[in-house]
Amino acid sequence: MKQVFELLPTYLQEALKRQGIVEPTDVQTGMLPPALSGKDVLATAQTGTGKTLAFLLPLLVQLEKNPSDHALILSPTRELAEQTYEEILKLQDDEHPLKPALIIGGDNIHKQFADLRKKPRIVV
Repeated sequence: MKQVFELLPTYLQEALKRQGIVEPTDVQTGMLPPALSGKDVLATAQTGTGKTLAFLLPLLVQLEKNPSDHALILSPTRELAEQTYEEILKLQDDEHPLKPALIIGGDNIHKQFADLRKKPRIVV
Protein backbone atom coordinates (compact mmCIF):
# COMPACT_ATOMS: atom_id res chain seq x y z
CA MET A 1 0.00 0.00 0.00
CA LYS A 2 1.05 3.57 -0.66
CA GLN A 3 2.88 5.21 2.21
CA VAL A 4 -0.11 6.61 4.13
CA PHE A 5 1.84 9.57 5.54
CA GLU A 6 2.02 10.87 1.95
CA LEU A 7 -1.74 11.46 2.17
CA LEU A 8 -1.12 14.11 4.85
CA PRO A 9 -0.42 17.81 4.28
CA THR A 10 3.27 18.65 4.09
CA TYR A 11 3.34 20.40 7.47
CA LEU A 12 2.12 17.23 9.21
CA GLN A 13 4.61 15.07 7.31
CA GLU A 14 7.37 17.45 8.45
CA ALA A 15 6.12 17.40 12.05
CA LEU A 16 6.26 13.60 12.03
CA LYS A 17 9.79 13.65 10.59
CA ARG A 18 10.90 16.10 13.31
CA GLN A 19 9.80 13.47 15.82
CA GLY A 20 11.61 10.69 13.95
CA ILE A 21 8.34 9.11 12.81
CA VAL A 22 8.86 8.03 9.20
CA GLU A 23 6.93 4.75 8.96
CA PRO A 24 3.29 4.37 9.97
CA THR A 25 2.33 1.67 12.43
CA ASP A 26 -0.19 -1.02 11.47
CA VAL A 27 -3.05 0.82 13.18
CA GLN A 28 -2.14 4.07 11.39
CA THR A 29 -1.91 2.28 8.04
CA GLY A 30 -5.36 0.83 8.59
CA MET A 31 -7.05 3.93 10.00
CA LEU A 32 -5.64 6.89 8.10
CA PRO A 33 -7.02 6.29 4.58
CA PRO A 34 -10.68 5.78 5.61
CA ALA A 35 -10.53 8.49 8.29
CA LEU A 36 -8.99 10.99 5.86
CA SER A 37 -11.79 10.23 3.40
CA GLY A 38 -14.34 11.16 6.07
CA LYS A 39 -15.37 7.71 7.22
CA ASP A 40 -15.85 6.77 10.85
CA VAL A 41 -13.27 4.30 12.12
CA LEU A 42 -12.92 2.17 15.22
CA ALA A 43 -9.66 0.55 16.23
CA THR A 44 -8.34 -1.37 19.17
CA ALA A 45 -4.67 -1.99 19.68
CA GLN A 46 -2.16 -2.31 22.47
CA THR A 47 -0.51 0.63 24.17
CA GLY A 48 2.27 2.19 22.11
CA THR A 49 0.92 1.23 18.70
CA GLY A 50 0.21 4.76 17.46
CA LYS A 51 -3.52 5.08 18.13
CA THR A 52 -3.26 8.70 19.28
CA LEU A 53 -1.68 9.85 16.03
CA ALA A 54 -4.07 7.63 14.07
CA PHE A 55 -7.01 9.73 15.27
CA LEU A 56 -5.23 13.10 15.63
CA LEU A 57 -3.82 13.29 12.11
CA PRO A 58 -7.20 13.05 10.32
CA LEU A 59 -8.70 15.45 12.85
CA LEU A 60 -6.01 18.04 12.12
CA VAL A 61 -6.49 17.62 8.38
CA GLN A 62 -10.23 18.26 8.87
CA LEU A 63 -9.54 21.37 10.94
CA GLU A 64 -7.17 22.70 8.28
CA LYS A 65 -9.80 22.19 5.57
CA ASN A 66 -12.46 23.93 7.68
CA PRO A 67 -10.92 26.92 9.49
CA SER A 68 -14.11 27.69 11.44
CA ASP A 69 -14.39 24.16 12.89
CA HIS A 70 -13.39 23.21 16.42
CA ALA A 71 -12.78 19.88 18.13
CA LEU A 72 -13.46 18.43 21.56
CA ILE A 73 -11.41 15.39 22.55
CA LEU A 74 -12.65 13.45 25.56
CA SER A 75 -10.23 11.13 27.33
CA PRO A 76 -10.98 8.56 30.01
CA THR A 77 -7.99 9.54 32.14
CA ARG A 78 -6.02 12.65 33.00
CA GLU A 79 -2.82 10.98 31.79
CA LEU A 80 -4.28 10.17 28.37
CA ALA A 81 -5.62 13.72 28.04
CA GLU A 82 -2.16 15.11 28.84
CA GLN A 83 -0.54 12.74 26.31
CA THR A 84 -3.02 13.76 23.61
CA TYR A 85 -2.43 17.45 24.32
CA GLU A 86 1.35 16.99 24.13
CA GLU A 87 1.03 15.17 20.79
CA ILE A 88 -1.03 18.06 19.40
CA LEU A 89 1.68 20.51 20.46
CA LYS A 90 4.30 18.45 18.61
CA LEU A 91 2.26 18.53 15.40
CA GLN A 92 1.83 22.28 15.13
CA ASP A 93 4.20 24.84 13.71
CA ASP A 94 4.24 28.63 13.36
CA GLU A 95 2.25 28.54 10.12
CA HIS A 96 -0.25 25.98 11.45
CA PRO A 97 -1.01 26.86 15.09
CA LEU A 98 -3.58 24.48 16.51
CA LYS A 99 -4.40 26.47 19.64
CA PRO A 100 -5.15 23.52 21.90
CA ALA A 101 -6.33 23.81 25.50
CA LEU A 102 -6.02 21.11 28.14
CA ILE A 103 -8.91 21.04 30.61
CA ILE A 104 -8.47 18.44 33.35
CA GLY A 105 -9.62 17.93 36.90
CA GLY A 106 -7.26 18.96 39.64
CA ASP A 107 -5.48 21.58 37.52
CA ASN A 108 -5.53 25.34 38.15
CA ILE A 109 -9.09 26.39 37.26
CA HIS A 110 -8.11 30.04 36.65
CA LYS A 111 -5.48 29.00 34.10
CA GLN A 112 -7.98 26.71 32.41
CA PHE A 113 -10.57 29.50 32.15
CA ALA A 114 -7.87 31.78 30.73
CA ASP A 115 -6.98 29.11 28.16
CA LEU A 116 -10.64 28.81 27.14
CA ARG A 117 -10.95 32.59 26.77
CA LYS A 118 -8.20 32.39 24.13
CA LYS A 119 -10.74 30.52 21.93
CA PRO A 120 -8.82 27.29 21.31
CA ARG A 121 -9.62 25.24 18.21
CA ILE A 122 -9.08 22.00 20.11
CA VAL A 123 -10.11 21.32 23.69
CA VAL A 124 -8.80 18.14 25.30
